[in-house]
Amino acid sequence: MRRRGVGFIGVGAVAELHRRALEGSRAGRLVAVWGPAPSDRERARAWGVRLHRGPRELVEDPEVEAVFVLSPLETHRELALLALEARKPVLVEKPVAASAAEVLELERRAAELGVACVPGHNYVYDPALQRGRRLIAAGELGRICMTWIVYAIRHSEELAARYPGVLWQIMPHHLYTLLYLVGQPRRVVALSTRPPDRQLDREEQVALQLEMADGSLAQLFASFAADDETSQPWTFMVKTLGTAGGFVHTWRDAVVARSIGTHARAYVSYEESFRNQDEHFLARCLEGDAPLSSLRDAYLVQVVVEAAARSIASGQVVEPAFEDAGVPPYTPRGEGR
Repeated sequence: MRRRGVGFIGVGAVAELHRRALEGSRAGRLVAVWGPAPSDRERARAWGVRLHRGPRELVEDPEVEAVFVLSPLETHRELALLALEARKPVLVEKPVAASAAEVLELERRAAELGVACVPGHNYVYDPALQRGRRLIAAGELGRICMTWIVYAIRHSEELAARYPGVLWQIMPHHLYTLLYLVGQPRRVVALSTRPPDRQLDREEQVALQLEMADGSLAQLFASFAADDETSQPWTFMVKTLGTAGGFVHTWRDAVVARSIGTHARAYVSYEESFRNQDEHFLARCLEGDAPLSSLRDAYLVQVVVEAAARSIASGQVVEPAFEDAGVPPYTPRGEGR
């Protein structure tokens, strides 16, 4: 298999996860990066790749055959379109864009140009979740009753302040995973909390209760406030129960005492999901196969996130508006990755 040249736009924490994923890839190799920070030059030198002077120079590099957009959220739309117009396949980290309308714009433009554009929905590339989806789709679990998805990893105040809050940063992972397993929700009610003891001006915990289209319920929870060090930790956990069975997936099955990205320890399932996703994108999507989670899924996720934001503001149950109109773009408060 030929290894395609990959260029990164953005050289932050998530770029390190993708770089490690490509180290053992049979389908791709990192050849160039661009990032605006002075430290990016040092990182490019350490990685042994070219540092371009700007994103346009990177997408026009003939050795760059695919582009990973790993920059802050507010730049995703512009940079993904730049790569698409250069006829370069694109993987865009989640959240894909600042509004549902922007995701649809990327989907339409990619289709017009015939160029692959895939969201960075890495969780569903974990074999454990793929097994759960197969069990559900085959009816092995009977009628689905309930799904839980929980993330509880404490982030320092400095780190949490880099992100726009857990609703926009973590909940998209939960939602595309929920879509992958059991489909779309009909209604959502959401609550959030801000820390009384930290100088953080955005939510650090969010809880969503969803009524699903199949009649089941789902509870999604994400927290930057606390770690779970109990005997049965919910660091990251997915559980689905049906009338005839259930399945569970957790990151705590394999943990290594080293840090990577923004986590203080290495959760092996999390790291491997990047490797599996990037390999699927480069080896299969670039040959015409579909991703496991598409831009249409990213659109649905964004609609539900926006509905959850309205629920938090109003205290009401909200029906997600799955339509092209969308809502005004979200203005991020964080610095991105």
